[in-house]
Parts: sequence; C-alpha cells; structure tokens
Amino acid sequence: ARQEAARQEAARQEAARQEAARQEAARQEAARQEAARQEAARQDALKREAELQAALARAAPTRPALEPPRPERPSPLPDNRRRRTIFGRTDRDVVAMMYAEGWRQRVEMGAPFDVIKAAKVAPYTNPVITVALRSDGNVDSIVINQSSGVPEIDAAVVRIVQALSPYAPFPRDLAAEVDVLEIRRVWSLDNAVRLFGAGR
Repeated sequence: ARQEAARQEAARQEAARQEAARQEAARQEAARQEAARQEAARQDALKREAELQAALARAAPTRPALEPPRPERPSPLPDNRRRRTIFGRTDRDVVAMMYAEGWRQRVEMGAPFDVIKAAKVAPYTNPVITVALRSDGNVDSIVINQSSGVPEIDAAVVRIVQALSPYAPFPRDLAAEVDVLEIRRVWSLDNAVRLFGAGR
C-alpha cells in the first residue's frame, strides 16, 4: 500500500510539474505573440507615415519637404485688412463666390487622395476647414473649425492646402474690395476629396 501511495504521489507531482511547464510555455508564447503584435503595429504605423510622406512628395515634387503646420503667431499690430468669409455656393457676392468655386475645383482636382487614404488610421468625421487666402493667391491661414477626430487626417488636409498653394490671384474687382477671402468648407473624404458648403 505504501508503494502504491508513493507511486501515486510521484505521479501527482509529475503531473503538477508538467502542468506548470505547460502554463509557463503558454505564458511565454502569449508574451511572444504580444511582442510580435506590438512590433507589427509599430511597423504598420511607420509604413503609413512613409506612405503619407511619399504621397506628399508626389503631390509637390518641386517643393521642399513640408513641415507640420505651425500655429500662427499673433501679430503685435491690429489686423486692418479687409476680410470676407464665404460659407456656401450661394453668396450674394458673385465675384467672391465664383473665385471660391474656382479654388474648390483646384483643390478637388489637385488633391492627391492617397495622402488622405494614408492618414485614415481611425474612424473619422468630415472636418470643417476655413482657408484664408490673400489677394495674391497665397495662403494666409488655415483654421480647423471642426476636427475630423483623427489628427493625421487634419494634418493631411492642411498639408494638401499648403502643397497646392499659391492659388489664382483675386480678380481685379475682388481685390479692390477684399484683402483676405476666407473660404469655409466641409471636406468629404470618402472615396475622393470633395468640398461642400459649411454653415455659419
């Protein structure tokens, strides 16, 4: 009986040892898989960033590398420039509206969608952006009125606007009345870049 009890105890200890070894192996395998998952996620993020930079380079091959948008420094002097804001496509100022429509077409036709595609790293909403243009067609400022919820997309939109600059100068009639034209649009980014009128 003693030998049988000893045999059973030895068998129990061996089973416990094997179970502990199995659990340790499972823990190590889980840790290995988690490390591999994190590395894959890191590599994917690096790949997306590389694709974004490559797309931007293709969009503006003659321009130097675009820097992330910098916050505008407040001017120490009051801004006395004449401004006008265009919210939709039915503004009473026909000349300003037509200029804004021309700008919209330039953006929609020239915006490289692969830049937006590479920036789509999470669910998003269509952002509302106000682009202020000076009379010479250069960008005065870019304001994100409503974020997409994804910083990469917001930054991509800003970079697209910068990459396509300068835009057409104001027509003579518009330049005689306006120094800075602010164009507010909803950016639809589903399968192509489309700009729609935005509410006030």
